[in-house]
Amino acid sequence: MVQSVLFFALGFLCAVFLVSLIAPAVWRRAVVLTRRRLEASMPLTPAEILAEKDRVRAEFAMTTRRLEMNIKSLKENAAEQLVEIGRAREAPKGLT
Repeated sequence: MVQSVLFFALGFLCAVFLVSLIAPAVWRRAVVLTRRRLEASMPLTPAEILAEKDRVRAEFAMTTRRLEMNIKSLKENAAEQLVEIGRAREAPKGLT
C-alpha cells in the first residue's frame, strides 16, 4: 500500500518536472505568436500612424460635407414650401 502511494507520488513529481521543462518553451511560442498578430494588426511606423490619422480626418470631412449639403438642400426645400404656402394663402384673397 505504501509502495503504491510512493509510486504515485513519484509519477506525479516526474510529470510536474517534465511540464516545468516544457512550459517555458510553450509560453515563449505563445508570446511570439501573439506579438506577431498584434504587430500585423497595428501600424508600426510613424508614417503609417500619420496616414491612418489623415484617412480618418478625410473620412470625417467627407461625412461632414455630405451632411452640410443635405442640410442646405433641406433648408432650400423648406423655403420653397413656405413660399408655396404663402402663395396658396394669398390666392383666395385675390378672388374676393
